[in-house]
Amino acid sequence: MKKIFMITVAAVLCLGLAMPAMAKVHMGGIVFLDAYYHRFDSDAARSGLPVPGTDDWQQLEIEVPGMTRLFGNWVNDDGNVGMYIEFGLGGANGASGVTMRHAYGWWQINPMFKLLVGHTDGSAFTLNPLQLLGMNAPPVGVHVIGLMFGNMYDGRHPQIRLDTKFNDMITWRVAVLDNRATDEDLLGNEENVWPRVDTCLLMNFGPLYVEPGFMWAKGKNDESGGGIGRASAFTIWAFGLDAKFSMGPFSIAAEGLIGQNMANGTGYGIVLAPTFSGTFVTGPEYDNHWNFNDSEDILFWVDAAFKAGPATIHAIYGFQDTDGFFDWQDGGGEWREGEVEWTRQMLGISVPITVAKVFIIRPELFYYDWGEIEVPSSSRIWTGINDMDMGHEIVGGVQFQVVF
Repeated sequence: MKKIFMITVAAVLCLGLAMPAMAKVHMGGIVFLDAYYHRFDSDAARSGLPVPGTDDWQQLEIEVPGMTRLFGNWVNDDGNVGMYIEFGLGGANGASGVTMRHAYGWWQINPMFKLLVGHTDGSAFTLNPLQLLGMNAPPVGVHVIGLMFGNMYDGRHPQIRLDTKFNDMITWRVAVLDNRATDEDLLGNEENVWPRVDTCLLMNFGPLYVEPGFMWAKGKNDESGGGIGRASAFTIWAFGLDAKFSMGPFSIAAEGLIGQNMANGTGYGIVLAPTFSGTFVTGPEYDNHWNFNDSEDILFWVDAAFKAGPATIHAIYGFQDTDGFFDWQDGGGEWREGEVEWTRQMLGISVPITVAKVFIIRPELFYYDWGEIEVPSSSRIWTGINDMDMGHEIVGGVQFQVVF
């Protein structure tokens, strides 16, 4: 992998040197280093966060997170065709591997239409809270931009995207994305025949940016090969509103979403629900008749910022709630069913300080409340399962960022 990476970088550099003078080529990158203290309380340790245990858990880490990157951007001499490639470096436990973050090209068909093809971020719900410290902290990949704590970010996907620019204020974006099944049902036979669809309006009104968005996808778990004789289809959707307002040194950004089956494990967001005592997830989940029950999700975050000289102070809050379903086999071998709810919150402060033109120091301190998985009293009688306190954690330290 390292040899492939070095060959690719060399090829991009040679391509840049060979381009006509009017073509635009830009190579750059960002190096991150996290130095932080991380602690789970005893309730979180008992619930399996970050690993099964019976007491509190803590560690001090100095590491290079996987969002460290190297990128190349090229635009032809006519300015109507371009390409962008970005590699990620670093990762958990001292990882030194290389991963592809972005690889796409675009064509400005005319002033109104722009076509993008390739691998990049999802095409709706584009804003993120500026929380960056502890990406490699267990559970790995959660402690960044509010994942699992109010932010809908589902990674990067192969896609075909069309932007329609009506004027300088309003652009309509629609994309079809790969709908590859990554979740496994009882027999590992999840299927899909439709692409995922993302769409949003990008609206700029001076200091105010507004972005309503919608995502839709469909999947099916075919159990007929195991003698069960069921093929259960489920629909995943999310509707949300992103907004950002800036005036002088003040700014505020926010996102709010409602959705269904966002925790189905097929790539539509970081998994929003845990496996609890090996008995259930929060949806979609089979009932006793081999039909799916849908989950319902509500989440939002707010990031309020104030710029004071070289520092920008961000106060961030996130909230996420999932209502779902579980089934359970009782002592007599009978399958029972019921509902479950799980709510999480985060609260913290992030203060990026530009100490030199390309050198940023970012102190951060965040409190994560993993909440309580609530089981209705009617279900507790026959399951023997009570509400489960998932505990809380603290991540605090400093992130160093060098940009070139």
